[in-house]
Amino acid sequence: MLRKTVNERVGQFVLPGQTVGVVEEFNPGIGTFEVNGSIYSKIIGTIVIDMYTRTISVARRGKSPIFPIRGNIVEGQVTAVLQNKIVFVNIYKVGKIYLNRPFTGIIYISRVSREYIKNLLKYVKPGDLVKANVISIKNGAFQLSLIGEKLGVIRGYCSQCGQTLVRRGKKLYCPTCNRYEERKIAVDYGEV
Repeated sequence: MLRKTVNERVGQFVLPGQTVGVVEEFNPGIGTFEVNGSIYSKIIGTIVIDMYTRTISVARRGKSPIFPIRGNIVEGQVTAVLQNKIVFVNIYKVGKIYLNRPFTGIIYISRVSREYIKNLLKYVKPGDLVKANVISIKNGAFQLSLIGEKLGVIRGYCSQCGQTLVRRGKKLYCPTCNRYEERKIAVDYGEV
């Protein structure tokens, strides 16, 4: 990369962390950072060089990707409940933005409710849509919580027939099977 001429570098596609120049040649500009004399790209984009100010920058290419961060409210679909301890969720929405590809979220049993939980399947079931809070990101996994009245199941499905459940007080009702099911229901259940 560094042996290329200025004209060969302009417009070149670069990834985050890729070397774009050195401080002996250029000043680091927008979309770059400098470590020990080397200038690296911070973002996905193309190289832009201003020879008048001797600045090298990286112009963003396309929209910036959306990643859940700590404190975000996310929505997703429960994909599995393992060993009555862990819930796996495919996150499809961050805030008000729908994602092109889902991220995997994990909810530990202690993050579902403040009360003691004997049977996790009384709170969430595979297929349910949930609203959760991102509490941390560890080893590339998004740790989620359902604690709080605004968080929990926002759309549930009957575990026998698959029909959408209707809220009736603190329980969910299946009009097809004429039976009730329990869930950790969010305040805005059914508004999805």
